Amino acid sequence: KWIDIIKVYEGTIKHHLDAVKNNPKSSKREKIARRVIIDSCLRAPGDYPLFYAMPLYISGGFISEIKKGNLKFPKIKEHVIPLSLCSGTKMLENPKLFEVYQKSVIGPICFITENEDKSLKQFRKNHPNIEKPFLRYSELIEVYNTLDGSKIDCSVFSFYDHINIMDKCPAYRSAIKPEFRKGA
Repeated sequence: KWIDIIKVYEGTIKHHLDAVKNNPKSSKREKIARRVIIDSCLRAPGDYPLFYAMPLYISGGFISEIKKGNLKFPKIKEHVIPLSLCSGTKMLENPKLFEVYQKSVIGPICFITENEDKSLKQFRKNHPNIEKPFLRYSELIEVYNTLDGSKIDCSVFSFYDHINIMDKCPAYRSAIKPEFRKGA
């Protein structure tokens, strides 16, 4: 299963973060080697599993294009919590980013149009809130849940709301970590 592969990568990242933490006198060469390993592990989640072929969320622009009969419009599968928030260097400097990484891996993925992506560009660098992943979409993009067609209020929708939606779909359910259910 995809989640089993992710657990291996997470275990590897955690191992290297702990090794640096437990040996503050690590050489620069060792830290660079560990950073490279962590960066390699961070790239793996970008290859999400087949059940993400139809994400749980789509934009209003995406729906509009489909209603027009335009099935060949440029579309983007966007990790709403950008994986780029984490890197080996950032994690070695701030190990708390490991939780951000864990949430970004199973976080929402939304189909958006290229035009919507352009409108989000200015907000990418300053992603406002991991706990409210769609917050940067507020007032820019309408988002719909593909399971029931409901419109999402991007200003209040939380990571735990996403977990509750994932839990309704058996294909997604196995990816939910028990610690992410606590707040749900």
